[in-house]
Amino acid sequence: MIEFFGHERDTKPSGQILTADYAALLINNSQMSLIQTCSLTYQRTVSQHFEAGSPNVYFTMGRPTGSLQGSRFVGSEVFAGLQNADTCGELAGVSLALQGDGACSAAVGQVVGLEGVYLTAVGLQFGVGALEVMDNFAMLVATVRVT
Repeated sequence: MIEFFGHERDTKPSGQILTADYAALLINNSQMSLIQTCSLTYQRTVSQHFEAGSPNVYFTMGRPTGSLQGSRFVGSEVFAGLQNADTCGELAGVSLALQGDGACSAAVGQVVGLEGVYLTAVGLQFGVGALEVMDNFAMLVATVRVT
């Protein structure tokens, strides 16, 4: 039978797209609950340098920096888990992980570990149309490692 639009697809691909169903944000190995959004960015600047009278181009690599932002529904405690910083202000054991037995992904068990994590902002959000209260947070990230 011919596919309606004439495009045949492989419905059993070798890899699966990661879904948020089993994603977790952990601080000190304790899972933060009711997370609604989470965004991790890790980048570095790369500068190009040119030499007068030459076609050569040179690159200078900057140091990597990262940030983590998120929001969640407020449960039993506002900003729960975000106060677990050490005396210098660093949050220990921050990671993003794919957990659970029902995930189809081949990446279950992989962890994105974050080091040098410092809380930079917290906030609360609510509105008259939505009856839930959300807290949001932003963190500075020094290093990202995939294990």
